Amino acid sequence: LLTGWQLAEANELAVTPFEQAKLMRASALHARRTLGCVGSGMPLLEEERKRQLSDAIDSCAWNVAEVLALTETEVEAIATSKRRAELIHAARLRGKFDCALKLSVSDAERRAVENWRDRVNASLATVQLTSPATWKAAIRLQTLYRGSSARRLREEHRLGSAAVLLQKSYRGHAYRASLAEERRKARLQWHVEQGGFDEALQLVMCKEEQREVVRAQMVEQPRMLRCLACFEKLE
Repeated sequence: LLTGWQLAEANELAVTPFEQAKLMRASALHARRTLGCVGSGMPLLEEERKRQLSDAIDSCAWNVAEVLALTETEVEAIATSKRRAELIHAARLRGKFDCALKLSVSDAERRAVENWRDRVNASLATVQLTSPATWKAAIRLQTLYRGSSARRLREEHRLGSAAVLLQKSYRGHAYRASLAEERRKARLQWHVEQGGFDEALQLVMCKEEQREVVRAQMVEQPRMLRCLACFEKLE
């Protein structure tokens, strides 16, 4: 709607301050193009835009202020005000209220800093930090907390060391078991190839291996019988 300059219809649809600021910007640009020379509504519109810009800066609505700014001077003023607001906020957080008051320009900023200072002073008065009992209680709480933290860290370190030791032991055991299994299978295969089926049967660990050894023995026995028969004939 704003691109087609249907400002009357856009005015009914604008709800948020940001949308209203965009509408004001479009109206001001439209007035500068069409009414800048002969129109009587131009000063009133500019005055309203500047008023909204000032209100946006005072309320720290920077996105609205950036939309309403039309000149480089206004853009620089927004950047300066934004930086000043950040410095005021930082000074308030550090408790430097005198510095924050010096940086404040408007009455609203001064009132905000003073209200913040009053709330901080009231909270400090209720806590009574100068009381010896309060200091002793604070020291006791810190001691308990630090002791608990140290014990928790020590327990975590102990559990971590134990976990590493268990993992190391398990991996070593698994590696040794795998080597022993490989040696057993190699010996089993060697006995089968050499015809030592009795020794091979002593090395089997499952029924599948036992069946393989028996099958190899059944295949090998006829050969041995034929060899014995040949030897007997030769004798």
